[in-house]
Amino acid sequence: GYDVAKLHRIDCPTTLAIAMVEETRIRAALRDLRDAGADAIVSVGTDLLITRLADEAERWLEIPVLAVNAVMLWHALRAHHIHDQLQGLGSILREH
Repeated sequence: GYDVAKLHRIDCPTTLAIAMVEETRIRAALRDLRDAGADAIVSVGTDLLITRLADEAERWLEIPVLAVNAVMLWHALRAHHIHDQLQGLGSILREH
């Protein structure tokens, strides 16, 4: 039921190097995805430092940005009937 507007891969020389990607490169990737017509962005790199940036990016991109680590935390909390709302980790934890 979803259409993928675009995939944006951040290539790194090693699996650990993804944790060292500069924020400017991540911001450019987010803008690229929004400009491709995405209604939402899902980041699936668990080592990519995007969770806090995703919260900020939702405001300047004006679309949801779901970082996989925040989504997993949301799911774990809800699965255990914990409905706390958390700030600074994106709209999924702030509003849902």
